[in-house]
Amino acid sequence: MKGKGIHVLIEALGQMPEEARAEFTVDIAGKAWTPEDQDYLALLQARTAELKLQSMVRFIGFIDLSTSMADYDVLVFTSLLQEACPMAVLEAMSQGLLVLSARAGGVIEMIRDSEDGLLFEPEDSRALAALLASIPARDVSKFKRLAQDRARLDFNQQTQLRRLRLAVIPSDA
Repeated sequence: MKGKGIHVLIEALGQMPEEARAEFTVDIAGKAWTPEDQDYLALLQARTAELKLQSMVRFIGFIDLSTSMADYDVLVFTSLLQEACPMAVLEAMSQGLLVLSARAGGVIEMIRDSEDGLLFEPEDSRALAALLASIPARDVSKFKRLAQDRARLDFNQQTQLRRLRLAVIPSDA
């Protein structure tokens, strides 16, 4: 769970001006499966209280992304891991959410920064705070539309199978 970088989001929220934070409610999803995960979750909850963010941050546990994304406007993906194709990001894009993501793993191939999503350096809570604070001034509908189009056109089953065939079958075969 620590590899998901949720502490980066908590720190970013704490660094935002109070008037900018008032624009957001934040649901943190995920289940703490192991004792280490449970310790990390306890640290996150304590830090949330220390920064006086309890009124805006909820720890909601496991959710089914495919059915619950429609309830949200933005996905913040703070993973520090080198995930090849994070399903949470793909689901969010396909459902037209604005995605703010750490520049790690396959995300850098999925999201075109400042075009169909916004990227920040992993562990950079200040950069994430600045991106979050900038959301109200941005044309979010443009990001959402472009992200949804990209997911539909570039990450559909036919496109992925064609790319797989090209990667596996020599062109002269």
